[in-house]
Amino acid sequence: MLRSFQKYSCVIFFLLLVSQLIYAQKESNIWYFGVEAGLDFNSGSPVPLTDGVMNQFEGCASIADNNGNLLFYTDGLDVWNKNHAPMTNGNGLQGHISSTQSAIIVPKPASDSLYYIFTVDPANNFGPNGLSYSEVDMSLSGGDGAVTNNKNISLLTPTCEKLVATMHSNGTDIWVVVHGWNSDAYYAYLITQNGINPTPVTSNAGAFIGGNASQISHYMGYMKISPDGSKLAAVHYQYNETELLSFDNTTGIVSNPVTVQNNYQGNGPYGCEFSPSGRYLYVTTSLSSGYIHQYDLNASNIMASEVLITTMPNVGSLIQIGLQLGPDNKIYSTRNGTTVPFGGYPYVSVINDPDSSGSKCNFVLDQLFLDGKNVNMGFPPLIVTHFGNISFNYDSLCIGDSVIFNCSNSDATQVSWDFGDPNSGSDNIGNGSSVKHLFSAPGTYTVTMQGNLHGNVKTHATTIEVLPSPEIDLEDTLYLCIGNDVTMDVTTLGATYLWNDGSTGPSYTANALGDYSITITDSVGCTSSKQIKILEEECGDKTVYLPSAFSPNNDGFNDVLHVRGSGISSIELKIYNRYGQLVFETTDINLGWDGTFKDKSLNGSVFIAHLKTIFYDDEEKYLIGNVTLVK
Repeated sequence: MLRSFQKYSCVIFFLLLVSQLIYAQKESNIWYFGVEAGLDFNSGSPVPLTDGVMNQFEGCASIADNNGNLLFYTDGLDVWNKNHAPMTNGNGLQGHISSTQSAIIVPKPASDSLYYIFTVDPANNFGPNGLSYSEVDMSLSGGDGAVTNNKNISLLTPTCEKLVATMHSNGTDIWVVVHGWNSDAYYAYLITQNGINPTPVTSNAGAFIGGNASQISHYMGYMKISPDGSKLAAVHYQYNETELLSFDNTTGIVSNPVTVQNNYQGNGPYGCEFSPSGRYLYVTTSLSSGYIHQYDLNASNIMASEVLITTMPNVGSLIQIGLQLGPDNKIYSTRNGTTVPFGGYPYVSVINDPDSSGSKCNFVLDQLFLDGKNVNMGFPPLIVTHFGNISFNYDSLCIGDSVIFNCSNSDATQVSWDFGDPNSGSDNIGNGSSVKHLFSAPGTYTVTMQGNLHGNVKTHATTIEVLPSPEIDLEDTLYLCIGNDVTMDVTTLGATYLWNDGSTGPSYTANALGDYSITITDSVGCTSSKQIKILEEECGDKTVYLPSAFSPNNDGFNDVLHVRGSGISSIELKIYNRYGQLVFETTDINLGWDGTFKDKSLNGSVFIAHLKTIFYDDEEKYLIGNVTLVK
């Protein structure tokens, strides 16, 4: 009985794990924002939703279930259920229509029904409520959910309008981070299966944000954490500054502040977002137009790496621009709105390739029409740790070399590989962050890597081409009449050459018997080497010789049938099959037969060779004999 219990316990644990992984990937697939606008990412690409009832100027939040079905959404003041009706007890939360990041929704770890809505109030309220949370129980109200009596529980006051969440390094718990007002402190609250720890991890790092009642705009501006949970970016609107800091998703500590920029054109930064890999940071500013800036966080001088990605024309009243990374790893941008607070704009702009530098990031203005609904200044903030990509790099792709593949994400675990090379048998699969594979033949292969990233199963597939080695059209054994010489020509377009004596030309003239070698490196870096033995040939001044057999099996030995000899002025070689059909002919002594006819390899057989030779003294010689093609 004990063994049976253990068996089913393992099955249950596995199913719970899979459920959590699927949930983490789909809970962010439904967005509601702006003026009754929404997006559905369940198909892989965003589809506009027009059934929303929320009218929100800035911050908002929404969440779906493990199948990507809407559960509820909020503007930080009111909550609407999946039927777009007011949620029971869902009014009077302590966010605001004019708070940059008014709300974020966090699932309670190890629960399938409990969620927390965290809110921060706005600058124009001067922060009396600060950071609060309310609990939602989806098992109430017949499955439509309700806000419980744990409502508007105060955690910290006053705070700025900055609110972000990310996964703990254990892949289960969650951090919620805010910035204090009149303070340089970041506060990180840990949410576990036991609930919210009310005692935050406090980090005094970076800029002091504060002021008096006339300086309320100091509150404004987004804060984001990179998908891998290691970096935190905060934009400080009135200070005209963007900061980058380190975030430790094990301890919750914020440290190592770096000024990304402190001299923007316009009214200061408002929106920010990381690329999926975390390499690039995007920051928005506005004046008479809207601007999106890109920074390379791998650069030795981040501030100097700034690239202006776009200048977005103003379409009405000057409104700030929000950015949000989506489940499809594209970054979505709001647009300058029209009428405050509920005018908005009917299009969403998109950074389609945010992990590419400069213009290669492929920003498209007004790419997505919202079917008559409008976006304002913000999208739902998400736990983007769920989105993080995994990727890999590799070295040589030349046949005959073992290709080394490396997972590019140091945080990825349980990494496995399928090299798309079934002919390699059991070697077609591998495990580990760094693996190598010897491909069975040149050609195109789809290599797939799967790994666990921050508790989520991720897959990355890339099609690669394994290149053939350069062909060396030279027999492995050559013959030399003493006193004469023989030229070995291996000319290949774009290649480099190395002979055994160190010479680097495409041809080599030998006048001595012995062993020679050539290594060719082609234009893409693939190499081939061949050993050549030169033997003495019994000959007078005029000789001609045609081998009676050859084996064109691409092993580098006797692959091509050549005429050999000395004192030869010209030749005419014709090869016939047993039916008298001409299968090969040449008048070039350097051109041999490779055993093909009409670009198809022939089977092993006996052929008849007719060779006419003219020597330099005009003497003619005729040879007729059998040639065996060995397969």
